[in-house]
Amino acid sequence: MEKENFDLERVIIRPMNPGEEKTIAKIGRSAFGFFEALFVSVPRHAMVADYEGNIAGGILYKPMNLPGGKKVLYMDIGFVHPDYQGMGVGKKLYSETFRMLWETDCDYMTALVKDDNIGSYKPLLQNGYRRVSCKEVLKKFGFLGFFKQYLGTVWFLAGGMDFYMAERKKEKQEEKRFPILCYFLSNLLLLLPMFGMLLLENNNPEKVCFMFLAFATILFALFATRSLGALIAKRKWKFRFNNGGALLTLLLGLGNSLFPMNGNWYLEDYENSEKDRKSMACTELVRWFVFLFLPLAQLGGTVYGKSLAQLAQVFMVYSLIPIYPFEHLGAGRIYRYNKWLWLITTVITIAVLYFYS
Repeated sequence: MEKENFDLERVIIRPMNPGEEKTIAKIGRSAFGFFEALFVSVPRHAMVADYEGNIAGGILYKPMNLPGGKKVLYMDIGFVHPDYQGMGVGKKLYSETFRMLWETDCDYMTALVKDDNIGSYKPLLQNGYRRVSCKEVLKKFGFLGFFKQYLGTVWFLAGGMDFYMAERKKEKQEEKRFPILCYFLSNLLLLLPMFGMLLLENNNPEKVCFMFLAFATILFALFATRSLGALIAKRKWKFRFNNGGALLTLLLGLGNSLFPMNGNWYLEDYENSEKDRKSMACTELVRWFVFLFLPLAQLGGTVYGKSLAQLAQVFMVYSLIPIYPFEHLGAGRIYRYNKWLWLITTVITIAVLYFYS
């Protein structure tokens, strides 16, 4: 589609027609990378951007009825056909979709978005959405409603993702406090079942305590190195704790592995520009450099040192992968800034891991 011949006024936003389900799914998959495309299913409910009979984009959503008669529309996936990207289709699709869906008398709309994906979360913020905490969702939906939303979506597995919500009746927004404390406490609490199992298996409280200390050290190292990277970038930042992926963290923890829920520094006025991508990558480059040396802790021969070295190496492997659900652990920001830089850091990391082995 040539931009000079495109007329945005001729784009019509409408509900999906019967028989269009497979076509919409196919177009949706074409708008994402290979792995993310696997999550695009054949929709039961969707709004589409129709341009002269061609589907230029769509938003797949799921109605959910919660206890108390509350109706929620969960925005599953939004996309624009590659041929129509950069032409204003996405902005019109989002604004018109939300306007039309509010007319269905729903009480809330919700969505999950990757932490750095400004192309998806910016349209949400422009249309009345905001990032919300688990505590606020519990307050609005109740215990059963929260778990229906939590388990009825990919929220429980969505590492590095934020939960967004829009309300028909605007109420006073909850002030978000102590995100750094939430980051540490949530991760440490999710590790407790694993340490309970280790204690039963080993019957060695001292060893388990040192392993727990090693986990805490890795979390602190993540926070400290990313904070140093943010200071080096000399920009205005906010720390944000992503509330997705708790179950994934718990399950991998039970397998004696480290896959923390994410907490990171985010630019207050982030745009998808080279300058901002460079600043965001800085938080991960400092983290990457420091983690190259953490496995040296095993040279001391202590239980703590060996545990710290083992966990650091596991995390280093995870942080090489620039695709979901691993990208939030570091590689995603480096890859989006410069693919060659990501390749160089990957090769160095593999060489260092081979040396330690």
